[in-house]
Amino acid sequence: MKVTTEMIDAAMKKATEAGLLPRHARHEDVSINRELIRMVLTAALESERNHAKASVPNAPGSPGGMGAADTNGVRRSGLSKLTAGVF
Repeated sequence: MKVTTEMIDAAMKKATEAGLLPRHARHEDVSINRELIRMVLTAALESERNHAKASVPNAPGSPGGMGAADTNGVRRSGLSKLTAGVF
């Protein structure tokens, strides 16, 4: 899947609403932020594509499954992998 302008616009809007990006930025900052968002979306789609190839459909932890269980049997979303070590 290719990153579209609509995907970037939606991600920019959500990032601004979440306070990750400033509401009022200089034009050059907006351009830089759009490029960074595009890079993040591209990486996420590439990761999903690679993960989907290696997964069994509808298995726990696969894109179509209910999420991966950690060693305690707790279900975690894919976001926990991205935020590991951030907090």
